[in-house]
Amino acid sequence: RHRKDDCLHQLVECDTCKYAKFSFWGYSVSAGRQVERMNMEKHKKNHCPGREITCDACKKQVIFGRLKDHHEERCLFTYVKCEFCRFVTHRRLLDKHCSVESGDCPKAIVPCPFALHG
Repeated sequence: RHRKDDCLHQLVECDTCKYAKFSFWGYSVSAGRQVERMNMEKHKKNHCPGREITCDACKKQVIFGRLKDHHEERCLFTYVKCEFCRFVTHRRLLDKHCSVESGDCPKAIVPCPFALHG
């Protein structure tokens, strides 16, 4: 016998992912997952969508549940393709690659030098 609050099998809410919302594989997931008290440490370390991990590309700390969004939209060291020539480069270098003044994209859209003449 033991008190209810001491039971290792009692389901408790994870406070790391309690207030967060994440998107996994296209599904919206409300956090606040219930985990057995005895598995909480393992959950927070290995399974919690609210845990912080290091992005392999940029080495920044990122919430695990937002890693996909980080890679697709924000990470400057993720490889992306130029929309014009399909050249693959880091996101941080893409603007320079496509730049009219200093870029090296052979298919970038540039202003026509005769536009003023109709």
